[in-house]
Amino acid sequence: MVRPVAPLPPPAGASVGGRKVYRAMREDPAGGPLIGPTARMLGVRPDDDIPVVNGRVSPGTGGMSVAPDSPMNLPSHRRPPKIGGTGKDPVWGIDLDSLGGDIVFRQDSSKHGLLEPAREMSIEEFQNALADLASKWFKR
Repeated sequence: MVRPVAPLPPPAGASVGGRKVYRAMREDPAGGPLIGPTARMLGVRPDDDIPVVNGRVSPGTGGMSVAPDSPMNLPSHRRPPKIGGTGKDPVWGIDLDSLGGDIVFRQDSSKHGLLEPAREMSIEEFQNALADLASKWFKR
């Protein structure tokens, strides 16, 4: 008799099945998400969202908050009124397959996850890696 084997997790950088994550962010004048180090922009707040030690950040310690799978997983104060919230900003989504090699997604609850550094790097590298994703976000 053949026993089933539990599937292995995908290797680093492998496809995660077309999953998407969502975040409410201000819109820049060119029509993309506004880049910056605030809770309402594409970026992180050093030492608030992720600890910075000697100018460096590490995987598994924090990152930019996102909602997995559905914009309805965003807190109501982040969702705009058109999707049942009280937030001021549009909701943006990104396919996890688009993250590249420097950013990874870590889900920490059913309605929350983080875009984190995939390796130890400087805070500037991490902010730049997040900013480099700007064109991959789509407005919901």
